[in-house]
Amino acid sequence: GTEEEMRRNAAIVKRPMDLPTCMERMNNGTYVRGGRKDFLRDIRSVFHNAMLFHGKDDQRYIMALELSDMFEEEWAAVMSLIERP
Repeated sequence: GTEEEMRRNAAIVKRPMDLPTCMERMNNGTYVRGGRKDFLRDIRSVFHNAMLFHGKDDQRYIMALELSDMFEEEWAAVMSLIERP
């Protein structure tokens, strides 16, 4: 983004997170040490920040909302397999 967008983003978003950082943390074992809650916090922050930064009428907000919903559905499915008795 432009420098102005970056300044605006910093003023709006209190906990910056992006998918490349999540991938880096997966690859370097951060989530192994921190557990699922750290992974979930970071992924959810990506979507939350996108929706916070862009208005509800913005296509990026809509895409972030859709991806968030898809992620939550997939996460629930995976957890149901992992946490079976």
